[in-house]
Amino acid sequence: MTPRFPCLLFALSAFFAANLPSLVSASTPRSAENQVFQWHASAESAPWPDGSVHRASLYLWIPETTTRVRGVVVMATNVPEHMLVGHAAIRRACAENDLALAWGVPSFWRFGKAAPAPGAEPVDVKKLPGSDALQVAFLEKLLAALADKSGYDELAAAPWLPVGESGHLLMVCGLIDARPERVIAGICVKNPHSPRNKTVPLLWTLGTGQEWGQTKSDLRETHVTNFSGYPSWARDRAAAGWPLSVVIEPGTGHFACSDALAEYFGRYISATCRARLSADGTPALKPMDLAAGVLAHLPLPGQTDLAVLPYPESTDTPALRARPWFFGATLAREAQSLASAPWDAAPQFVLFASEDPGVKIEPFALNSVTKITVATDGEFTVRAELADAIPAPFVGAGAPLARAAGEPLVE
Repeated sequence: MTPRFPCLLFALSAFFAANLPSLVSASTPRSAENQVFQWHASAESAPWPDGSVHRASLYLWIPETTTRVRGVVVMATNVPEHMLVGHAAIRRACAENDLALAWGVPSFWRFGKAAPAPGAEPVDVKKLPGSDALQVAFLEKLLAALADKSGYDELAAAPWLPVGESGHLLMVCGLIDARPERVIAGICVKNPHSPRNKTVPLLWTLGTGQEWGQTKSDLRETHVTNFSGYPSWARDRAAAGWPLSVVIEPGTGHFACSDALAEYFGRYISATCRARLSADGTPALKPMDLAAGVLAHLPLPGQTDLAVLPYPESTDTPALRARPWFFGATLAREAQSLASAPWDAAPQFVLFASEDPGVKIEPFALNSVTKITVATDGEFTVRAELADAIPAPFVGAGAPLARAAGEPLVE
């Protein structure tokens, strides 16, 4: 690797709280994705209650074959989005469904603190009354500017399909709550986050590790406890008649997004477009038809009923209804395939190491995430290795761990 400026890396992929042997072996690293965008717009938001403004840029890609945009996939600045905005599966889904792709860098969604009035004590922006409305209005302002720049006037009114990870789960659910009539569906990339509105299709994805604060958990159990809420999620989905899909990918952490998961996103996007985009090309969305979908459990520990049920067959039986909902049997079975794993396998733990004098590794220094600092204007080498025992300061430090053959892959 050759950095062209001072680099601070966050060692995210190594800290899966419990890795499964089949998922730790080396494979071919994926290449960086090309990220071609034809237009961009920068602007500042309307004033917040304390008079402050938020500045952002929105980059726009429209498939070369698209003559009229039917919708907009909306992403912003988090870790996997840098890969997803250029991933072939996402771009292919956009091209097949005449979707534009808008990427906010810096993000249009404001984080941090702002005061409820000039001179008042600042609070978390998400606690401010009307904050979602301000955030959404800013996105609309940027899209209107891009509509004017690109000549695709329909961008200003086209429906949205927000995709967000970690902090930008707030963006996904904020758009759903503020403009449910304008959201085709949403994708929450690592972890569950619930909007108040339960009429819009939503896909939750989870890994089995959680990097932030991971030293406070027992990594021998985290691969199961990370989705301990699954039964209640299924019951809540059933009670609300919510088109909620769930995908769990074993052996991945909070910031990881595999190619298999990105491919699933592409198919989910296409399924939502078939179900919701209007037949006449107008921006009005078709209402959701739950009866056209299916219900299915994921193959998690203790779950043996993996039947894929047409939704109408479950309407009179609460136990059958309490399952994730999917747009069709294919997506349901693919979700089951992604979640298949040897759940009773011994946990493993990946560490970073380097003999390079230009590399400084600070294990678990940033809220349990490892920091790696590298020298400027040169090459450096970082490798991964499996720990023999649980490292300090984790719960259970010193307890022996399993080690699969081979060396873990660093991406």
